[in-house]
Amino acid sequence: MVKKIISSLNAFGLFTTLQIFLFPCINMGLFKINKKSYRSAVRHFVKKAISKTVEKYKNKSSYDESYISDISPIWFCWWQGEKNMPDIARLCYKELEKNKGSHSIIFICKDNYQKYVQLPAIFEERLRLNQISITHFTDVLRFALLREHGGIWLDSAILVLNPLKLKNLSFYTNKNIPKDDLYISNYRWTGGVLASSKNVAIINFVYDSYIEYWTKYKMIIDFMLMDYIIDIAYEEIPQIKKEIDDVPFSNEDFYTLKSIFNQKCDIILIEQIKKTSNLLSLNRRLKYSIYNEEKHLTYYGYFLEK
Repeated sequence: MVKKIISSLNAFGLFTTLQIFLFPCINMGLFKINKKSYRSAVRHFVKKAISKTVEKYKNKSSYDESYISDISPIWFCWWQGEKNMPDIARLCYKELEKNKGSHSIIFICKDNYQKYVQLPAIFEERLRLNQISITHFTDVLRFALLREHGGIWLDSAILVLNPLKLKNLSFYTNKNIPKDDLYISNYRWTGGVLASSKNVAIINFVYDSYIEYWTKYKMIIDFMLMDYIIDIAYEEIPQIKKEIDDVPFSNEDFYTLKSIFNQKCDIILIEQIKKTSNLLSLNRRLKYSIYNEEKHLTYYGYFLEK
């Protein structure tokens, strides 16, 4: 935490550091963040940081949007390349190939992304100087690809159970009924599941916001910058609110296996999940085993061997 505060002082100055990292701590004890106050402070900062983009889209009255095509590409990215994917990403890629339907898959990595999109130089510079992480660079990349080509972006830890059917939508994301305050999105969208046609307001807005933000700053204010940007767009820009509100609830069990994927497999549960969900969210940071300590097949083992 101390290191983060020092980095923030260097990147954002004293006032912002006090507002975001220290003031919310006053009533919570030293270095314990009051989540509500912290999020409010970050949101205020991000809104100011992207203010020109917000005003630009507030004043835009017409959008030429088409529906997501049945043959639009699916974008799947592992920065270090297909041969260097960890086991969970390899599993998700295998299942995606089985369930891609009429869509083609385009594998994106550091060696080929420029074939599909040219990013402003500021992003390359931030990456070269280690001012933006690979994770947040690929956040920018997904919006650039969707903006220019349309298609479906699926993170490397999204398990596809059935082919996606995106009918009469210009924008799609995983959307669930809110159940807690764990996510800034309040379950209205999922950054790892994004689909759109070209020239969709929400995609263009986030991309332009990234350009404005990273032109001004050399450090990310919060790991969940994407969600703060979308949340601001939802509150400030009617067209984007409509695009998000028009997305139907789906994938009821999106998070069900995320914390138990290494546990004993329950085939009945899997069959139930397949009836409610086409996509599942997994944790790519965990190490997975085919069998648990009691030698029972795990959920990971089931999908790997089937």
